[in-house]
Amino acid sequence: MAATYRHIRGQGLMWTYDTRFDVLLKELLKVNLRNLKGDPRCRIVKTGPARTVYNFRFLDGPVQADIFIKQYFLPDLFDKFRYLFRASKGMVEWEQSRAVAGKGVPCPIPVAVAERRVLNYLKTNFYVTVTEQHALPLDYFLRKNYLPPDAAAQKKLRKVCLNEFVRFVHNLHEKGLIHRDFHPGNMLIRRLGESRVSFCLLDLHSVVIRPAALTIDERIANLAILNQFYSQAVSQADRLRFFNQYAKLCGFDEDQRRRYARQVEARTDKSNRNLWARRDKRSIEDNKYFEKVKYGAYRGHVAKEYARGPLINYLSNPERFFHDVEAL
Repeated sequence: MAATYRHIRGQGLMWTYDTRFDVLLKELLKVNLRNLKGDPRCRIVKTGPARTVYNFRFLDGPVQADIFIKQYFLPDLFDKFRYLFRASKGMVEWEQSRAVAGKGVPCPIPVAVAERRVLNYLKTNFYVTVTEQHALPLDYFLRKNYLPPDAAAQKKLRKVCLNEFVRFVHNLHEKGLIHRDFHPGNMLIRRLGESRVSFCLLDLHSVVIRPAALTIDERIANLAILNQFYSQAVSQADRLRFFNQYAKLCGFDEDQRRRYARQVEARTDKSNRNLWARRDKRSIEDNKYFEKVKYGAYRGHVAKEYARGPLINYLSNPERFFHDVEAL
């Protein structure tokens, strides 16, 4: 059934919503959106100066649903003036979600978007979605190591995850999608039995949609963004496995695969250096999270909780860390 949309006003907000979720929205409007933190049905998924993401569960009543509510803030005066002339982040993500879903890319189902404006000044905005049950952020899945205890089953699931992830990323690029904040925290993974997984794309206000499949340069640039995370969490051998499979789907020959893999690694290294240079400029020594370190000819930054531990010994040869872990 094709989605239709309506506009209503509630709790001082102007809502646009998908009529398939009419009952759900009526129940949501009974919730005090100004005090979501105080509702026992609600938990904070992540928070920051620009937005907070809540997971809200309707466990009884006329609807049982597990929804996510993003509340966007305007942390400074510049933002207040900027959104006089542009759509709110919630509205952008609402439109992007519909466009991405229309391309057949898995993403959260948009339920509603709401804005409160006074004399056209944006005060706050909300974006509401429904996501598949039992799905986890990919970075959380990797950190918590949601793998079976049996070694053979672990190896099988790792292979399944890698194969499906390669197909997922390749599909995004074939559909012309560039995620400008492409990291595992913006993807969900869901296990479908013992030998299947699925992926879902999040934070769609950061997605750029091209009219055709991405060019080689666009693919390399987007893979370099993704590789910024994986270069710190995954061994170089595993990263090459990923890229080799991705390159095969693109039809690259062996020489092209090697050349493009080197380009992705080079762009990733440049991006990482620029990141830490910017942190250095903002005075790392006054940063509560990182500390400057020096190891022989190498200089860099380490999270403070690790700056005095054994991790510092890997600074001169980061790849050794992965070999030591595999040897355990």
